[in-house]
Amino acid sequence: CDGAPRCAPRGVAARGSAADAETYAMAAAANGRRDEAVDLQARLVADAERRGDGAAVAWLAANLVAYRDGLGAQAAWPEGDGIFQPPRLDGGPEGGGDR
Repeated sequence: CDGAPRCAPRGVAARGSAADAETYAMAAAANGRRDEAVDLQARLVADAERRGDGAAVAWLAANLVAYRDGLGAQAAWPEGDGIFQPPRLDGGPEGGGDR
């Protein structure tokens, strides 16, 4: 591989970052690179199955079906993901301070 974007799935997978790999699969699907998205997503599903992570398998498999159908990801994060409950920046329960 010469480092071109078409080589990214192998490079992303080799670094071991599932989040990066999932993001790449989403981007590939959104940009018409169906085969890359399917290949990478299938590897992510297999990894989640090996870990016994049922919630991740369900989430990843749903996007795999979409990619196989030529569609993009159904959502960026699963419902209830921690991204929807970020920690408060001010550290307080009510926030706001003296403004």
